[in-house]
Amino acid sequence: MIIGAALGLYLMQATFGFMVILGLFALVGILINNSIVLVDRIDIELAEGAKDQGLTVISACKRRLWPILMSTVTTVIGLLPLIITKDILFFSMASAMAFGLGIGTLLISLGLTPVLYCLVFGIKIPTNSSEHADQIALNSQP
Repeated sequence: MIIGAALGLYLMQATFGFMVILGLFALVGILINNSIVLVDRIDIELAEGAKDQGLTVISACKRRLWPILMSTVTTVIGLLPLIITKDILFFSMASAMAFGLGIGTLLISLGLTPVLYCLVFGIKIPTNSSEHADQIALNSQP
């Protein structure tokens, strides 16, 4: 998240200020919400009594991938007018939020959250074999 925000400020040649700090707070809230949505889906699928918990985590991540990516894309699209017009008050904030959200969604919401969930609850992810791939495909059917 910080990496993306700093990268956005650097690439867009925007200045760091109070509005950027407010944007970072909003960014943290969005990323936490995305992670909560993912963890909730994992919990729902585990509560349904799946045999293999590792496959269940993978299945839940596949089911929530599209909604999380779409919320990220729509938020970035909503920030584009502020970035394109280089609005004097919101340009830096919008740049930091757009880049931070893009990178933070990939690294934190879709990457770190499932890994930490598996580590905290002691869930083992199966190796990549054709048998497991078939089970994952069957488990991820809507």
